[in-house]
Amino acid sequence: MFETAANANPSWVADAWTSMQQEMSSGGILGALQNSKNNNGSTSSFLNMSSSLANSMALIQQNSFSSAATNTAQIASNRMQQDQADALQKALNPLSSTSLNQAGPKLDPMIFLGNGATLDTTNNILTLSDGTQIDSTTGVKIQPTTDIMQLGNGSWIDLANNIMTLTNGTQINSITGQIIAKSV
Repeated sequence: MFETAANANPSWVADAWTSMQQEMSSGGILGALQNSKNNNGSTSSFLNMSSSLANSMALIQQNSFSSAATNTAQIASNRMQQDQADALQKALNPLSSTSLNQAGPKLDPMIFLGNGATLDTTNNILTLSDGTQIDSTTGVKIQPTTDIMQLGNGSWIDLANNIMTLTNGTQINSITGQIIAKSV
C-alpha cells in the first residue's frame, strides 16, 4: 500500500520525511510545545514556533490534493478514450458483418417468359420471340459482332440488316440512304 502511494506521488515520501524531521526539531509541534514553557507559556510564542509545522502540513495537503486531482483527471481521460473506442467499434460492427457480403437470392440461369421471350440471367440477355437480343442491364440491342462493322467516327453498320447507325443514334438504310429512325 505504501509503495502504491509512493508511486502515485513520488514527492509524498520526501514530504513525509521532511515533516518528521521538523517535528523532531525545535520548529515541530513537540518543539513548539517544549519551547513554549521556556517563553512564559505565551500563546504568541507557541504560534511562532508552530508556523513551520503549519506550512509543512499545508504543503502535504496541497500535494495530496494535486495528486488526487491529477489522478482523477487521468481516470476521466482513460474512461473517455474507452467510451470513444467502444462507440467506434459499435459503429464499425455492422459494416464488418458477413451479412453485407452475402449475395441476394439466386435466380434461375434461364427464365422463360409467357410471350416466348427468354431472359438469360447469367449473361443479362433478353431474347425476344423474334430472336432480337437486348442487354437487360442497359436496354441496348445486341448485335452479333460478325454482323457489325465499326466505323472510325463511332458509327457502325449492321451488315445483316444493312442499317447504318450514326453516333447520335440516327439509323439509315445503307442501301437506299433513307432515314429509318431519327434520334431525338
